[in-house]
Amino acid sequence: MVGVFEEAVINAKGAADYVGKKTGEFVELSKLRIAASEVEKKIDYEYLELGKMVYKAAKEHTDCTEYVGEKAAAIDALFVEHAELSHKISDLRNLKKCSQCAYENPQEADYCLKCGTKL
Repeated sequence: MVGVFEEAVINAKGAADYVGKKTGEFVELSKLRIAASEVEKKIDYEYLELGKMVYKAAKEHTDCTEYVGEKAAAIDALFVEHAELSHKISDLRNLKKCSQCAYENPQEADYCLKCGTKL
C-alpha cells in the first residue's frame, strides 16, 4: 500500500512539474508576442512620421534627405528587433521559419512545407 501511495505522489509531482514548465513557457510566449506587437506599432509610427516629413518637405520645397536617412535607420533597427523576437517565438514554439516565405515548419522538417525551400 505504501508503494502505491509513493508512486501516486511521484506521478503527481511529475505532473505538477510538467504543468509548471508549460505555464512558464506560455507566459514567456505571451510576453514575446506582446513585445513583438509593440515593435510593430513602433514601426508603423516611424513610417507615419517619415511620411509626414516627406509630405511637409514636398509642400515647402525643402530637403529632408538627412531626416529620411535617420528614419530609415530607425526603422531598420526595429525590423531587426522584430526578427529577433519572431525567432525567439518560433524557437519557443519548437518551429523553424522558412527564410524564403516565412512559413513556420516543424523542427524536424528539412524542406519548407509551403514552398519547398531547403531549411
